[in-house]
Amino acid sequence: MTTGIRTTFVTIGLAAMLAMPVFAAVEDGERYTLREGETLNENLYAAGGEVTIAGTVEGDVTAAGGNVLVTGTVTQDLLVAGGDVDLRGAVGGDIRAAGGTVTISGTIVGDVLVGGGNVRLLSGASVGGDVIAGAGSLILDGAVGGDVRAGAGSVSLSGTVGGSVFARVDELILGEMAAIAGDLRYTATREADIREGAVVAGAVDFTERMRPDRREARYAAKGVLAALGVVKTLLVLVLALVLFWLMRRPVQTVVHEGVTRPGRAALTGFVVLIAAPVAIIVSWLTIAGALIGFFMIPLLIASGILGMTLGGVVFGAWAWQRYKKLETPILNWKIVAGGIVLAAVLRAIPWIGWIFGFALFLIAFGAIWQTVYRWARPHHSEE
Repeated sequence: MTTGIRTTFVTIGLAAMLAMPVFAAVEDGERYTLREGETLNENLYAAGGEVTIAGTVEGDVTAAGGNVLVTGTVTQDLLVAGGDVDLRGAVGGDIRAAGGTVTISGTIVGDVLVGGGNVRLLSGASVGGDVIAGAGSLILDGAVGGDVRAGAGSVSLSGTVGGSVFARVDELILGEMAAIAGDLRYTATREADIREGAVVAGAVDFTERMRPDRREARYAAKGVLAALGVVKTLLVLVLALVLFWLMRRPVQTVVHEGVTRPGRAALTGFVVLIAAPVAIIVSWLTIAGALIGFFMIPLLIASGILGMTLGGVVFGAWAWQRYKKLETPILNWKIVAGGIVLAAVLRAIPWIGWIFGFALFLIAFGAIWQTVYRWARPHHSEE
């Protein structure tokens, strides 16, 4: 079972990340909107507090934000992550979505791979392929052309399914309008509530699931952690590309420092990581020091986040330099994306992966502080 869970989430993670589109249009900010009537003839990458796509994108879309709303048309695949994800438009390819709440009410030609606290396929929505869902609560009132595979606390199905339904749930409800062309095979704590009028053309196979034991709970926890790892990698990838796009020169400087002098950068990172919190605590002993310490806290947190983000970028630049036997490291968006994805895969290796990830963090974290020091030193000497 452990192998099965790992295989499932590794497959999902690699499919989501390695199938990332070739970014052509990169947009970010507090709010991004592609207005109704506008057409973008290239792939779109968008990130912000609120992301709205009401126009047409002739290509793939990758979007991340607190609230993501898609009412327009995406001709190819849609990869989206957010707190509240609302997909009302048409998607010509597949959807991969993760969010606190994910609502789908549009038309999707391909498959839907979705994870969230609450996932809803509303009446009138149409999915041409399969639906693979993991959720606390899953509502399927729309039409699914292929199979449905679900793992959820509760599943309510009142729509139509052209294939079979495979579910592992606590509670399963088939509404009056539910119609399953294939089989219904499910594992649950009790038999499904199949309302009068619901139709299952194939076989119905129920397996009773007893109260979860410790081993099953452990498997579930590992599955959740794996899913969170995929979401984390996606968000790190988004942030890394935004930084590269908006702050290319500082990012290149940090990466060059980390690749050419990794030992020195790692030592600097370790010293800052240990000394900075101590210095902040000591600074609170005086009023003037407390003011300095107050500003040091967000600075330390920000540099830590940047270190976790740019560690994979440094690794990607280092690997590319070794592979191509270059004298100096180079950086482009492909190296940024490839480094983040490859580093995420290597971090997933038990024990060794943790050490590898921490080493990358120290190198990038130290390179950031070395860059800041070099930037500040000339200004200090002139005063």
